[in-house]
Amino acid sequence: MDKVGFLAANAAAAAMSRQENIANNLANVNTSGFRAQVVALRSTPLVALTPSGEARLDTRTFATETVTGYDARPGVMQQTGRDLDIAVSTPGWLVVQRANGAEGYTRAGSLVVNNAGVLVNTDGLPVLGEGGALEIPEGARVQISDTGLVSVRNGNGNNVALQDIGQLRLVNPEANTLERAPDGYFQPKAGAVAPEQAQNVRLRAGYLEGSNVNPAEAIVEMIAAQRTFDVSMKTVSMTKESDQKADSLLQFN
Repeated sequence: MDKVGFLAANAAAAAMSRQENIANNLANVNTSGFRAQVVALRSTPLVALTPSGEARLDTRTFATETVTGYDARPGVMQQTGRDLDIAVSTPGWLVVQRANGAEGYTRAGSLVVNNAGVLVNTDGLPVLGEGGALEIPEGARVQISDTGLVSVRNGNGNNVALQDIGQLRLVNPEANTLERAPDGYFQPKAGAVAPEQAQNVRLRAGYLEGSNVNPAEAIVEMIAAQRTFDVSMKTVSMTKESDQKADSLLQFN
């Protein structure tokens, strides 16, 4: 196939990869605290070598899809009125203990107390305090302050004294030091140091932060990616037809 066909096929593959990313973002449009994944196209030079080792066609490039990070814009705050729903109202992250034992960072703040009395998220992962997992006394009402201080009331009524259980671990690392792990949580990039407790992160009890995916923008991007794919495949088809016609002329001669 002509090299134009290979370049067009590469463009079609990049468009498909872009569609997959957009589809993943759209699938999480209702996921609390979700951060849209951002990708970009990176030019990759195409170099062919002659038998003598000399480079040729160095002006041709392939387009390669690269994950550049995530969209850090905040999502819309949604009021729930539930004591164990918390939204991070400033830049920053809640910290959970992932299945592999490592820390994971999330902005999804829908919490519950499991049967063992441990404060966990909807995935069942422990939400970490400064000293580890937080244990809640049986039957206690949980109250979380805007600074992340977890307190409980053992009894009914507002006259019952609050008992402090612990301080939520809140972090605010630089965006370029984080990456999305395969399980969907964020983690420090290789070589990055785990962030320390942040004093400037604030929470809002009774609220959840929605996904920051804009459905209208995502659909427009999906249509554009589909058009790119269609044009690229049409180019591949035209190139193939041209090659077949050239072969026919050579065979005729």
